[in-house]
Amino acid sequence: MSRPARPLPEWAAKEYKAGATLETISGRLGWSLSAVWLRLRAIGVTMRRRGGPEGSRLVVRDAEICAARSRGESHAQIGRAYGVSRQRIHQITSRAK
Repeated sequence: MSRPARPLPEWAAKEYKAGATLETISGRLGWSLSAVWLRLRAIGVTMRRRGGPEGSRLVVRDAEICAARSRGESHAQIGRAYGVSRQRIHQITSRAK
């Protein structure tokens, strides 16, 4: 028989809505990322895209990748420069269109 799930503290939802990451909240609670994510979703919190708010390092990286692609660099060349696969570069540039 499994234990009933612990409820998510109110402060956790408030902090997530204010910009705290799942990693920060899960660390404070001592829960897994998926446990926090599932409980936030269950109470109707709108989840953010992974990578944080606009202006984060990942958003900047994606813009740099798109710029390199528009200069004519191949997916493979860009992938080697960023340490990811050419398929991942294709996903990033396709999403940006």
